[in-house]
Amino acid sequence: MSTKTKTAALFAAIAIWALVVIGVAFLGLFIPILSSELSETYAEYAGDSLTIQVLLSSVVATGMVTLTSIAWLVLRLKNSKLLLEPSLQVVSVLMFSLFGVAASFAALLTWLSVKNTLPPSILLFLLVAILLAIAAAFVVASLKSVLQEATAARQELEGVI
Repeated sequence: MSTKTKTAALFAAIAIWALVVIGVAFLGLFIPILSSELSETYAEYAGDSLTIQVLLSSVVATGMVTLTSIAWLVLRLKNSKLLLEPSLQVVSVLMFSLFGVAASFAALLTWLSVKNTLPPSILLFLLVAILLAIAAAFVVASLKSVLQEATAARQELEGVI
C-alpha cells in the first residue's frame, strides 16, 4: 500500500475517532442538559425530558456506530486486510447502522410532528438527513456485494498459489 494511502487512512481514522469522542461527550453531557432545558423552558415539551434525551441520543448513538464501523474498515484497509471475511460483517453493521440513523431521524421527525412543533426548516433538514442516510445505506449494500466478489476472488487466488 502506498504511503499516501496509509497517511490518508491515518488522518481519516484520527478524524473519525475525534468525532466518536465528541459523540460520547454529547451523550454524556450535552444531550441531558439540552433535554432538561427544553423540557423546563418550553411548555410544549414539559415532562418530555426523557423522550427528548432518548430521541437525540439514538441519533448520536447510531451515528457513532456508523463512524466506528467506518474507522474499523479504514484500519483494515490501512493494514491490507479489507479483502478478508471479517470485513463483510462490519460492512453489514455499517449498512444497518445507516438505516438506524435514518430511523432515528424519522422518529424525531414523527415526534416533533405529533407535538406540532416542527418548523419547516427542521422538517427539511430531517427529510434530507433521512434520505442521505438511506442513500448511503444502499450504496454500502451495493459495495458490499463488490467486496464479497473481491474477497472470494482473493481467496481463490490464494488457493491457487
